[in-house]
Amino acid sequence: MTAMDYKDLIKKFLENKITTKEFEDQFNNAFFSEPESIPEELYQIIGVFFEDVEAYSPNCNLDEETISIISESTLRKSAETTLHKLNEYLETHTE
Repeated sequence: MTAMDYKDLIKKFLENKITTKEFEDQFNNAFFSEPESIPEELYQIIGVFFEDVEAYSPNCNLDEETISIISESTLRKSAETTLHKLNEYLETHTE
């Protein structure tokens, strides 16, 4: 996927156009399908977010979070941060 594809997927999630489960599945499928030639800067943005996607648990509440288990609220905050980073990346890189 391109940076724009990731951006579009995250926007759909943040705008509630897809469920959290759909987002999780689509993001993981895309991330695990990435070629080794993905630009390092993009990989760093997506890789950090991947850790949060993996830590997400649908049964977790904010007060139950740990380093390895996060709530949907925290996942959405991380998605917003990632979207911001992708926008910055796209301003300086052409695809």
